Amino acid sequence: MNRGQPAIHYAPAKVNLWLSVGQRRADGYHSVDTVFLALGLADEISLSPANQPGLQVDGDASVPAGEDNLCWRVQELFAENVPAARGRPQRIHLRKRIPAGAGLGGGSADAAAVLSALNEAFGTPLSPARLRKLGAELGSDVPFFLSGSPMAIGSDRGQDVVALPAPPVRPVLILVPNFGISTAQAYGWLDQDRGPEPILRASSDWAPDERAVLSGWEGIKALAANDFEAPVFRRFPVLEAGKSGLLEAGATVALLCGSGSCLFGVFESSDDRDRAALVMAAETPTESTFRPIATHTMEPSQGC
Repeated sequence: MNRGQPAIHYAPAKVNLWLSVGQRRADGYHSVDTVFLALGLADEISLSPANQPGLQVDGDASVPAGEDNLCWRVQELFAENVPAARGRPQRIHLRKRIPAGAGLGGGSADAAAVLSALNEAFGTPLSPARLRKLGAELGSDVPFFLSGSPMAIGSDRGQDVVALPAPPVRPVLILVPNFGISTAQAYGWLDQDRGPEPILRASSDWAPDERAVLSGWEGIKALAANDFEAPVFRRFPVLEAGKSGLLEAGATVALLCGSGSCLFGVFESSDDRDRAALVMAAETPTESTFRPIATHTMEPSQGC
């Protein structure tokens, strides 16, 4: 990097290896228990001093570049909590690689990266714990991206995070359909399908088996599940077919990404993943073709 160039901060995508959603609470949120895992696929964030707050987005025309973008709110929240940042706006440059409306946590990852970048730019006035607390105000997934761990268990709304050592790196194939699904939509469908009666489950169903997660990919394969799949697949059969295609093509684990709309498959080798991408492209009808993205799980020694 040349002297004077702004530092680049990476905002990695995530998948949920296990995702259990409880009933809607009195505060309007749902209780969620999940296992997060970060991916190599990442957006890029950089900051530079500006005369007024600004946001430049490259790579995805569907992502707003104004006050509707969560990154804009991050700068406001940071200034509210750090007096030295008031009156010293930054221009945020966001290079998008993570698809929007995909269930990959791109918006939350970007918010976490901007919050971390601002904290660094102003001399780290906020502790990691304080950053995570502010992150929870921005979104339920943001504290995971601020945790510094590539894998973690999330509970409550997902924002209470317990870091875990990541499993060995595996190649991942993401399938991106030609439509997105908003988180609010997916939760609405889940509530609609469940109806007004509470779902009674054994307490063991509400938390992932940490021993299984720590045992590696065989243990993860045994517990992999996502409560959003039933309501989302019922409305988009092409996604259910896509998951089946990933498994038939050799994926060890295949699931809906978060609340959708993307799918992901974990493979034992890059060759297996790349062959699966070719098979999926050949077998998918033109009107519902998936765009494949080849990536990998994050290195155990890396953090978000």
